[in-house]
Order: sequence, then structure tokens, then C-alpha cells
Amino acid sequence: MIYGFVSSMDGETTRVLFRSKKIPMQNIFHSGGLGKLVEVLKDGDVVYVISCTRFSSVNQVYGFAKFCHERGVTVHFVAEPYL
Repeated sequence: MIYGFVSSMDGETTRVLFRSKKIPMQNIFHSGGLGKLVEVLKDGDVVYVISCTRFSSVNQVYGFAKFCHERGVTVHFVAEPYL
């Protein structure tokens, strides 16, 4: 499955990008729902995030990235492809 992760910093441009990636609205999780997103992720899933600034801290980015790596989930940081 394909998921999106947004925060209050994201607007309509993000929604347009996520629609172009064919991400259904029910698969877009707000920053307050990171725990819910983690619960549904499984091997082979993909998560799109506009930027690492959408997370509340560096520790949260690191923890989420580590979790995804261990579970075989791909994370795409759109604004920071080098991550």
C-alpha cells in the first residue's frame, strides 16, 4: 500500500502531489496519528513525506525511519531525496 504523512505545514499542494501518487484519502495520516500509521505498515509498503520537518523532532524522524527499515517499508522524503 501507499501512504502519505502530513502536518499542519502541508496544504493543497501536498494533497495534489499525493493524489498524483494515487494515495487514497484514508491512507493519508496527520502528524498526530503517527502511531496509527505505524500500526498499519507492513513489508513492501511505501510512505511519502514532504519533508523531515513534518516530524516533531529529530528523534521521531530517526525512530520512524529505523522502524520502517526494520519492517521493509520504503520512506520517500519528497523535498529531501538524499534521505
